[in-house]
Amino acid sequence: MSALWLALHFPLLALEAEHGPRPEPRVLVRANRVLLANPAARAAGVEAGLRLGTARALCETLEVHEARADQQHQALLREARQLLALTPQVCPAPPATVLLEVGGCLKLFGGFKPLLARVDRYRLHCPLTSRLGIGPTPLAAWHLTDPPPLDAPPEAARFQAWLADLPLAELDLDERLRRRLQAPGFRTLGELFPLPRAALGKRFGVDFLDWLQRLLGEQADPRKPISPPRPFRERLDFDDPLDDLDRLSGPMGTLLAKLEDTLNRHQESLVTLRWHLYLNNGHRDTLIVRRARQGHDAATWLDLSQRRLSHHELSAPLLGL
Repeated sequence: MSALWLALHFPLLALEAEHGPRPEPRVLVRANRVLLANPAARAAGVEAGLRLGTARALCETLEVHEARADQQHQALLREARQLLALTPQVCPAPPATVLLEVGGCLKLFGGFKPLLARVDRYRLHCPLTSRLGIGPTPLAAWHLTDPPPLDAPPEAARFQAWLADLPLAELDLDERLRRRLQAPGFRTLGELFPLPRAALGKRFGVDFLDWLQRLLGEQADPRKPISPPRPFRERLDFDDPLDDLDRLSGPMGTLLAKLEDTLNRHQESLVTLRWHLYLNNGHRDTLIVRRARQGHDAATWLDLSQRRLSHHELSAPLLGL
């Protein structure tokens, strides 16, 4: 199978990174200007570029949030790690997109339609607003957003036609370059395809030519995939066997503090935790603790672990955790 890329855009990531989609009108601001508005705010007339005072006048119930690039970046990495369940080739494309090479894993999922079904399930449960793109190259997938229903990977000619129809005004390029491209009267990307590549580079710059050739697959566009999360394993052995589960609170807190420190250092979080209880009869009990949303804080994990522990009975004293 030839290369096939998916793009998952999170257009409201900066607003939804902490609390997910909200029905209340919300905006992201920087230097007293609106950077991003959610659907409820836009319905009230609030758009990017407005002064905050004007936005408040249009919508009295407006929630205002300051832009935080670190929070947005961490949220993007969290989603990228979730998508490693689909393919090892998951490449964050900041500020708000994740690119996935899926051509090499179609057989694993039983074909194109089952793979797209998995992507649809991910989007259904994802706590972020998302849009899907598909293409033969990373840049093509980035631009070919919201494709029609598909039963099979589109052929190269169909991708080429979709790319040709892209308006120049909507390309992910510098605004000044877009105006230069439109100045001679060009309106769609396809109007540039027949022109000699050398002439395009001379007229619009080598950076644009490089971008165009990567978009069309005429030049390689290597992307660096993220690494899978590091496994975290820690064990405590007890000097004397424990037969009272209430006494596990301290040892659990010790291990969870180490876990929280590791997750913070690597900007990671998790939804499932496994405790192994080593018994003095040679057996091991396993307790699985889950939470609804990803998290890294030791206090919440300890509370959930203690609740799970309250429903467990020991068959023998504990030697380790």
